[in-house]
Amino acid sequence: GAIKVTGKTEIEMREKSKQSQKELLKNFFEWVERIKDKTLVAHNTPFDYGFLAIKATKYDLKFPFSHRTLDLHPMAFLKYFQINNIFPIKEGKSMMNLPKIIEFCGMKDERIQLKENEIIKKGKPHNALEDAKLEAECLSRILYGKELLEEFKHFSIPKYLKRSLN
Repeated sequence: GAIKVTGKTEIEMREKSKQSQKELLKNFFEWVERIKDKTLVAHNTPFDYGFLAIKATKYDLKFPFSHRTLDLHPMAFLKYFQINNIFPIKEGKSMMNLPKIIEFCGMKDERIQLKENEIIKKGKPHNALEDAKLEAECLSRILYGKELLEEFKHFSIPKYLKRSLN
């Protein structure tokens, strides 16, 4: 599935000239150390936090993040409830996956989508930086009712997310 959503081949993913996973994490963690707030913010933070923590242990790297995290899913879930007075649940499960959150925030999810390891929607490949920017934009729209990044300004913020200046 990772190969399908990233648009890369296995050969490209194993390219020897690229940073190893250890080097990548070491460089990322060094970058994080220069940031004042070490709170990990993402969509589905338990997955990301767990992955990063396990790899830090495996490679004997200092883990830079606080044990506290902010997860986009419950923030979007609660905002949806505040606006619609109903939880976004279907068949007993939350409907607020990242594509739904992107849509809820007035943007179009242009990324490839998989279901059961099969492509159900063609689009742009996923990569960590682009997904992080999408998540940051959604967080800004949910918390502050405003755009964050220039590249998403062409997507209007829905009226239900705009904050009153009163």
